[in-house]
Amino acid sequence: MQKSQTLEHIRESLAAFKGGAVVEEVGRVTEVGDGVARLSGLKNVMVSEMIEFLDDGGRRVADGVALNIEEFSVGAIVL
Repeated sequence: MQKSQTLEHIRESLAAFKGGAVVEEVGRVTEVGDGVARLSGLKNVMVSEMIEFLDDGGRRVADGVALNIEEFSVGAIVL
């Protein structure tokens, strides 16, 4: 690819870019036992909402379902 073609490709890519933001809420697992995880930091989670459990590298390791919503913690079943 020639230099002018590369520059034109970059300009086209920039013109077509549609930026946006994704809002995520990140919590912490504070306790796990018998297939139930206790989580903190999820103030907007709803009952029966799916939760993704990620490792420190951001890789998905499990899913869960929020069931017990309390003021400062959430109980979730680990699937």
